[in-house]
Amino acid sequence: MMKGNNHKPNCTCRFCTGKAGFQKGNDVKGKNNPMFGVDRKGKCSWVAERNKKMVEALNSFFGHKHTKKTKLTNREKHINPPESTRIKLRIARQKQILKNGGGPNIGKNETAALNKIEEIFKIKIIRQYLICGYFVDGYCKSTNTVFEIDEKHHECNRKQDRKRQTIIENKLKCKFVRIQDYE
Repeated sequence: MMKGNNHKPNCTCRFCTGKAGFQKGNDVKGKNNPMFGVDRKGKCSWVAERNKKMVEALNSFFGHKHTKKTKLTNREKHINPPESTRIKLRIARQKQILKNGGGPNIGKNETAALNKIEEIFKIKIIRQYLICGYFVDGYCKSTNTVFEIDEKHHECNRKQDRKRQTIIENKLKCKFVRIQDYE
């Protein structure tokens, strides 16, 4: 390709210099790099035009603006997504946490309380059981009972805890036992 096509006379792009891209095995670090010390900003508007056309081809909405109504609708979808979307996102996030070695937070007295319940009722409680994207403190499969140890921070999250409890009860058809661990 010859100079022209909106290229400047001192353009150093690969189209103007005639040099192909980097070949495998070439040492292109430091001063051996053909772009070493070259100010590339604003040198080749042809490449910028080509890139813009490629984006336009991939995204038909490129360069257009949303109406106010569309903006409000999209904003509402992101701020308050449907419950099914929330559950899917929550489950995906929990899987990501487990995959990366993280896990749920275990309360200060939670282990001792669940151990005592196991000992008294002679049942086996699964700790940090994952259901519907939520970790419950304990779940007993034989009695189909969920155990939640409510620490101090649950005091300000009661509405959210009730909603979470309803979702879990509907999914498992289980009994829900809340044990208060604060005064």
